[in-house]
Amino acid sequence: MTTAMTTIKRRFRIGGRTALATVAACCLIGGGGAVVAMAASGGGGPITPEAFEGGARAAVAQTVDAADASSFGVLARPVAASDSVPSIESAGLGDGSFAGVFGGNLALARQASGFDAGGAWVVPGAGSVCLIADPTYTAGVTTTAHLLGGAVCAGDRAAIAGEMEFTGYAATKNPGHTTIAGLVSDGVMAVSVSLKDGTVQTLPVHDNVYMANLNGTPAAIAFVNGNGTRVTQAVGSPHASQP
Repeated sequence: MTTAMTTIKRRFRIGGRTALATVAACCLIGGGGAVVAMAASGGGGPITPEAFEGGARAAVAQTVDAADASSFGVLARPVAASDSVPSIESAGLGDGSFAGVFGGNLALARQASGFDAGGAWVVPGAGSVCLIADPTYTAGVTTTAHLLGGAVCAGDRAAIAGEMEFTGYAATKNPGHTTIAGLVSDGVMAVSVSLKDGTVQTLPVHDNVYMANLNGTPAAIAFVNGNGTRVTQAVGSPHASQP
């Protein structure tokens, strides 16, 4: 991504498994949470990795940050009962950096609607915003055996700029494919994903979210923001689940 902070180890979960990878990130991911940490630029809510490791915890968000409400239409509407994040997708998130670093509050989540398949939820944090996304989710699923989703959090400024995405693959469950998901601000209608084989796939944006289970490995994304400016940025290497 275009914004990077401290290089540390993080945990990334695909299909209920957790793997460690060294990345440019803002915080240490703890426990089995499905969080990918992005740079916490902007906002005063996220705490530092050192503070988190020392036992400090961010204050859990009680409202949507004004900057996020004005940039992400999905967060401008009231919470509905249908927005509740399924426990199979949120298990473990409250114990790690999702709440502890970013102050993510699942009770404030809004579900992104409009996708033909999968599930995605945008979650307010303290000076930050998080995304839980899984293109393989189906309502009523009771096992993570075939789920390929994850989550990502970022500070408000990075999230609003579109610098918030995650990629991952599970070689044994989903050979040759890569999960990608991200958050973009109002006015972005689609995101183009350039794959390493030279092909390009265009993903629709629904309620500020794009996600897909790609046949291949993404190299970069591009989109036109609400101001008409074309934004292009590299995609980080996908992170594997444990064998």
